[in-house]
Order: sequence, then C-alpha cells, then structure tokens
Amino acid sequence: MDEEQVKKLSFEESLKALEDTVERLTDSSTTLDETLLLYSQGVQYLKHCQAKLSEVEAKIKLISEGLPPRSSGSEATTAEEEDDGS
Repeated sequence: MDEEQVKKLSFEESLKALEDTVERLTDSSTTLDETLLLYSQGVQYLKHCQAKLSEVEAKIKLISEGLPPRSSGSEATTAEEEDDGS
C-alpha cells in the first residue's frame, strides 16, 4: 500500500494493518525481502496512527481551552458531604 492510500485510512484501519504487519513480521517463514517491505509498510502505518493521535490531541486541547479551570477537589468533597447530610 502506498503512502497516499495509507493516509486515507482511519486510525482503526491503520492500527489493524499495523498489527497485521507486526504479526507477519514475526512469522519465521518471511523472507528477508518480504521483511524489509513489511517493515517499510509498518512504519507508514505507525506514522499515520501517530499523526491521527496528534490531530485528536490538538482538537481536545482546543476544545478544553473553553472549559472552566478544574477545581482542587474540595468542592466535590463538599457536595458529597452535603448529600450525606454532614
């Protein structure tokens, strides 16, 4: 699969392809030439997965910027104590 085809894959598809590639690489019947090709493909899948994860991380950070700051946890304890009647 060429690089452009890999870029069209979803994260899940790319991860599955990477897992399959690693499985094939561990097969002792794989020739040296096949191993090199599989390794090259695996690197493409890995880079694609990393890029997708980076995209999602950036989006999460962007979305999270609009959230109010997290409290220290004392408010949660106070709310729980109120529920218990304390």
